[in-house]
Amino acid sequence: MSQAPGSSRRGVAPWVPAALVLTLVGWGGNQFTPLMLLYRDALGLSSVTVNAVLGVYVVGLVPALLLGGPASDRLGRRPVTTWAVLTALLGSAIMAAGPLGLWLLFPGRFVTGVSVGLAMAAATSWVKELSAPPFDHAAPGAGARRSSVALTAGFGLGPVLTAAMAEWAPAPEVLPYLLHLVITLPGLLVLRGLPEPSLLSPRRAAPRSMAARSARSVRFLRVVAPAAPWVFGVNAVSFAVVPLVLSSAVGGHDLAYATLLIALTFGAGVAVQPLARRLDDRASARALLVALGVVVVGLGVTTLTAATANPWLGMVGSVVLGASYGINLVSGLQEVQRIAGPDDLGALTGVFYALGYVGFLIPTVLALLAGWFDHVTMLAALVVLAGVCLAVVARFSRTGLPGS
Repeated sequence: MSQAPGSSRRGVAPWVPAALVLTLVGWGGNQFTPLMLLYRDALGLSSVTVNAVLGVYVVGLVPALLLGGPASDRLGRRPVTTWAVLTALLGSAIMAAGPLGLWLLFPGRFVTGVSVGLAMAAATSWVKELSAPPFDHAAPGAGARRSSVALTAGFGLGPVLTAAMAEWAPAPEVLPYLLHLVITLPGLLVLRGLPEPSLLSPRRAAPRSMAARSARSVRFLRVVAPAAPWVFGVNAVSFAVVPLVLSSAVGGHDLAYATLLIALTFGAGVAVQPLARRLDDRASARALLVALGVVVVGLGVTTLTAATANPWLGMVGSVVLGASYGINLVSGLQEVQRIAGPDDLGALTGVFYALGYVGFLIPTVLALLAGWFDHVTMLAALVVLAGVCLAVVARFSRTGLPGS
């Protein structure tokens, strides 16, 4: 090659545009969250209906993760990431038309889920590949941290700006989605010219099934899989369950409070990621164990929040849960990138994220069970479940280490 494949004529590292796309698509995926209370109050929707709209996002996201990962391994990262941007634009366009009928919210969220699933599977792998020689000479694990920060930034920035527009701008059910359309459209341009590391190396037999071969490894099944659902499960508890539980306690400031919890959750998730790097240990699952320990503490604080209806305690719980999210996401991706074979990185990344988003259904499940159990009981049950997952990961912490 006449120049390093990762060098840019403008001096921008090649991983940056791929990470930017993750931020833009993540923005679109989470901008609905602060509007849950607005839709509930303005349209007279039940909590079950609102959480169903939130949950249908996962119905689109999980198949996109499982299909998009292997597709990006076989076809390259660019085409799959491009489809992610296109479906993100379509999802926001449908959501902007939501005031024409409640039924539009369901396909809008479904398409948005597809966009996020494709981006997380393909662009995360792309950032990892572009963070390694000869494209970049960053420290090991930099790809996992960079994609994690980019995704978290989108997940946090989108809902904060959406909530601000809902509070002070006209047409809050429309304007946030139009803004996302405007800022995401250039994402199609930034992908042009980026190198495709997976296509530059000799082609290997691409996985033919939806699941990566590496997903059947002992370490993935016994160490990564038990921790994965808590990656996004804690976020769902923090900014989808807690605001509903405390809606009467915060008076007429429920939208502002929900937005604050989102900002605290993702702010803590970004701030703690340097710690996640230092916790990572190739000879154990130390980082995942710390992450799950923090999950147990955060869910315990959230259970006390529900018992006392204390908004201040809810804020503390969101910070703790956000910290667990940041550690869990980075350490989980680092484990995945060590486990994955040379031909199924995208596929295994998709499986990891798909398992992570199983936890995003927690608010929907709790809403369905609310007729039989109170929130204190249900959140306490989550504490116990997280403790069981912690025990499983601890038991197999040194099992199936790469290279062993």
